[in-house]
Amino acid sequence: MELDALLEILDSNRFITCHSYVQSEINMLMHVADSMGFRVNTFTHILEGYKVADKMKRHGVGASSFSDWWAYKFEVNDAIPYNASLLNEQGIVTAINSDDAEMGRRLNQEAAKSVKYGG
Repeated sequence: MELDALLEILDSNRFITCHSYVQSEINMLMHVADSMGFRVNTFTHILEGYKVADKMKRHGVGASSFSDWWAYKFEVNDAIPYNASLLNEQGIVTAINSDDAEMGRRLNQEAAKSVKYGG
């Protein structure tokens, strides 16, 4: 019973959504997934996704990112406002998210920032 969730992952009956910031952790999980025969469904926050977009495309993973939050802690120093647009240009299904309830009410405006920065 303890391994049922792992079996569901390997049988593609459970989706993997992983919190991520930096390219090293993104690459690591895609490598584990590829070597074990499963696919990561979505990387959440993925502020360095633009650095590994080609690998993400090959893996078939989606992205859910902030529009323009960066430099508020060490892990997000390399985040850029072009991230979502660059991921989208690579053909990666990309959503804009927020951890803040107030900003969550204005996700349309957050998504518009991605259009502004990336066209």
